[in-house]
Amino acid sequence: MNDERKTLTINLADAAGGAITPYLSGKERGKQARGMFDLDRFDREENLRVVVKLPEYLKGINSSYSLGLFSESVAHLGSLEAFLEKFQFDGKPEIIGLVLEALRRGIAGPPKLA
Repeated sequence: MNDERKTLTINLADAAGGAITPYLSGKERGKQARGMFDLDRFDREENLRVVVKLPEYLKGINSSYSLGLFSESVAHLGSLEAFLEKFQFDGKPEIIGLVLEALRRGIAGPPKLA
């Protein structure tokens, strides 16, 4: 399959302003990173693949940060599957798993109480 999409890489190390931050947390910080990387524009741009580089020193990323950074992209693209077609992650599998689990839970919404 010939993929003619343009590829753009964003590095989450840049979201920490050059500091080596082993943990990324907070919905507002995630939203700030979203604005810094201009993800709203990338969401609208067709034929674009975004590679999200997760620094090797990253030990954790909490669900609030992940949702602040990516939930609007999932909503704009219509599904987690469509999001993963456009956004690809490069980093430790356990960190990628934290991001994806946060997005899955965010899509499902809060648990229903009986």
